[in-house]
Amino acid sequence: MRLVISKQKFIDYALLYLLIAVSGIPFFNGDIPLLGALGLSVLVFLLRRQGFHGFYLFVVFSFLTLVLLHGLRFNYLPYSTIVGMVIKISLGYFVIAILKEKFTAYYVDIMCVLAVISFFFFIPLFITPAFESIFNSIAVPPPFGGGSRGSLLVYNLNLDRPGGMYRNCGAFWEPAAYGGFLLIAFMFNLARTNSLKDKRSLILLITSISTLSTTVFVILALLIFFYFFFNQGLGVKLTVVPIMVIGFYVAFFNLDFLYSKIMLEIQKGDKQQTMRQFEESGHSRLSSGFADFNDFKKYPVIGRGIYELTFYNKADFKDRHNGLTRFIAQFGIIGSLIYFFGMYKSFSRLVSYSYLHSLMRFVFFGAILAMGVSENFFIQPYFWGLIFLHLIIHSEEDVLKERHEEEQVAVA
Repeated sequence: MRLVISKQKFIDYALLYLLIAVSGIPFFNGDIPLLGALGLSVLVFLLRRQGFHGFYLFVVFSFLTLVLLHGLRFNYLPYSTIVGMVIKISLGYFVIAILKEKFTAYYVDIMCVLAVISFFFFIPLFITPAFESIFNSIAVPPPFGGGSRGSLLVYNLNLDRPGGMYRNCGAFWEPAAYGGFLLIAFMFNLARTNSLKDKRSLILLITSISTLSTTVFVILALLIFFYFFFNQGLGVKLTVVPIMVIGFYVAFFNLDFLYSKIMLEIQKGDKQQTMRQFEESGHSRLSSGFADFNDFKKYPVIGRGIYELTFYNKADFKDRHNGLTRFIAQFGIIGSLIYFFGMYKSFSRLVSYSYLHSLMRFVFFGAILAMGVSENFFIQPYFWGLIFLHLIIHSEEDVLKERHEEEQVAVA
């Protein structure tokens, strides 16, 4: 049997992979891959005669206005940073606008392929550190400035073993980051199939667990819990849900990367002296949240800005790692409302045109917010794209009508 992929489908997959790559894969870090991905997406966007959505223009105008206000307030306006922000917003939008309703299905396909590939490296490394030297011997450094760790292109050699356990980070910069991208694919596939037994759901589920990420594990457990609670009959609820609650309770208090790690984060708190005692190179997620909240209180409406010289307090000796509170502190009430309104609307619309219970929209949106606590996701091009996802999710009737209109334009 011969597998035939049309030119258009190949380009669509390539564009989406590039969007993922420049958002989370260290091998593709740097200006050159980002500009290359943008250039290709703009070319395809124009060749396919796509039109601009008003919401995209509104978002670009709003965030440009905010960063210009930041520049006036702090008397510091690096144009390269502003251009970079517009590029990230635009890249996410162009890929969404090009792929339309195929976006979620193609994303699930790509993440499943990356998930399967990751086990060819994760399993040997998990079994024994002896494979580290073998993989390092064939690895190459990221060519565009993606860090010092070796890369196998489809796998990033993040060889840290906290607690003696190796964690699956796939091609991404860190296991929790990999888990975040996997969780989105899991939600997309759940909305498409309404099934945990679907082959792709199982692949994404198992791979997410292999990241051994506290945040990923907790979010995954809650997603599955609420899926059963809202979408299954009374018999399933009475049998499966109590078993899940007991299982999570046992796992939470017996796995080091859950209870112990969370208690350690709380213990660090917002006390800088305690942080020094732990010899941390950066804030914990909780202490980052406190620091960001203090910045937010000073500039609640427009935020403190995206520029390093204006956002960080010079007296603060640590980097911050809470992506959710950082975004809110940087863009204030105005930027946060626009961004998270788009994000909520996207996942709300995703659930609306699925067989899932309508309340799952809040579960999915809550999962996105929780993911942001662990990693600085929200500034990445892929996540900018997600706030435009609601623009292209339609009912089957709308999709057929849109395709018919496109065919009429092509004939004309």
